[in-house]
Amino acid sequence: MRMQQHKQHVRQRSHGPDALLQPNEFSAQLQRPSIDSGSTVASDDAWDDMDADTPVQPMSPSELEAGVNMLFERNSSLAKLQPPTLPQMPSGASTPVLSSTSTLDGNPIVSYPPPPATWTNMPHKDQLAILAFSRFVDFFQMASLQTYMVHQLKSFDHSLPDSVISHQSGILQGAFTAAQIITSIIWGRVADQPNVGRKMVLNIGLIGTGISCVGVGFSTTFGQAVAWRILGGAVNGTVGAARTMVAETVDKRWHSRAFLLLPVAFNFANMLGPILGSLLVDPLESYPRLFGPNSTFGGKDGVHWLGHNPYALANLLSTALLFLEAAVVALYLRETLHSGREMAVSRFDPIQLCK
Repeated sequence: MRMQQHKQHVRQRSHGPDALLQPNEFSAQLQRPSIDSGSTVASDDAWDDMDADTPVQPMSPSELEAGVNMLFERNSSLAKLQPPTLPQMPSGASTPVLSSTSTLDGNPIVSYPPPPATWTNMPHKDQLAILAFSRFVDFFQMASLQTYMVHQLKSFDHSLPDSVISHQSGILQGAFTAAQIITSIIWGRVADQPNVGRKMVLNIGLIGTGISCVGVGFSTTFGQAVAWRILGGAVNGTVGAARTMVAETVDKRWHSRAFLLLPVAFNFANMLGPILGSLLVDPLESYPRLFGPNSTFGGKDGVHWLGHNPYALANLLSTALLFLEAAVVALYLRETLHSGREMAVSRFDPIQLCK
């Protein structure tokens, strides 16, 4: 009975043609008793029929060598095993939790704990800086417009009462956001297309918003200003594209820090936009030595186009920042989209993109 249990343990350890046998198991396999003189190693069926009283016949050196060769042929991967070697671990790495866990080649699997996520070891800081600046310039134009929007609306028609001007300023401010909300789903789907990508959507939003700022700055009626603001919001898909690229630029361990850069840039724009925008309103009156009559940049009557468009220079500052960021994005920002559904440009269907 004891011999049968030992036999069963050996058979389970060596079951299958590709099972690996340890060197101390060779003797257990090779010491199987012979049933007849014509077999070197007893078969499993013969082993099952043996009794505990069956005598074990000693094996000759030639039989022992033949048995070893047979075991190596049955376990072909055993001959390929190399002595396990530990790879050189970097400073601060821990030892394996389970040192017996190894690969098929016999090398131990060593797990290295990831370093703690900090601002110092955050990867791709240059990419995150570009994305943060895109958020800055995107809201800079909105914050700057809020400073002089009411005065620009009054300049269109001085006879309008304050109640109408207040209503018009609400429409002008909400037109950009409303158009941005309506087209955000479409721009999100377009950004997933492999032949477009997030970078292209971000650049389209920056350039399109910059062009709309020029239109608002040179508008002479309320209707023109609203139309340009609607256009700027319709092409502006920068918020979704920037957030997605931040998530795809760094590993999830740094997301809590990386995503803080966008609201920080937003708040800086909310602070600097009104300050810088208000400094450039009506430059002929604010800086007469530079733009007024007989000034540095003006002739006898001053800079003529600034006199007719006193709010254009503030909008042109927003345009310059937006175009500058678009150039930086085009030259230095890396695309983060690696897969997606192809878009048939010849059969462009905005409704299909939203499905």
